[in-house]
Amino acid sequence: MVDMKRSVGIVTLGEIRDAVISLTNASDDESISFIEFSKCIQDLHTKKLGDDYTANKLGDSYAETATEIRGINYVNFNIADQHFVESISNLYNTIVYTMVLLTIKKSNDQDIVQNAERDIKPLIKRHWDNFVQLNSLDT
Repeated sequence: MVDMKRSVGIVTLGEIRDAVISLTNASDDESISFIEFSKCIQDLHTKKLGDDYTANKLGDSYAETATEIRGINYVNFNIADQHFVESISNLYNTIVYTMVLLTIKKSNDQDIVQNAERDIKPLIKRHWDNFVQLNSLDT
């Protein structure tokens, strides 16, 4: 069973779950976009950072949370808990890889940008598709 009080960086699994549930409950749409999910996660981390907030600290917080979530051994969890951990891991990976790609694009070095797009876009797509698939299984 997932310990919802487990800290994964500056947030807990329960806080992530509650933020996502609040987003889905507030939405009238059947599907919610990546932008809406990433804004939900951004709001959670920004609130937790408080006065200590900077864009760099926000990115570091996402990366730390993604790393912590990936470290959870959920093999013995029930199916719903496995889906939860896999789902939020994919959501955070999508956010982190998107931030990495956007940062690289700011370099304006076309060779680096082209290589990054070639290498990172498939990772973003894979993690987002996995997130969507896992969440469609839960409905």
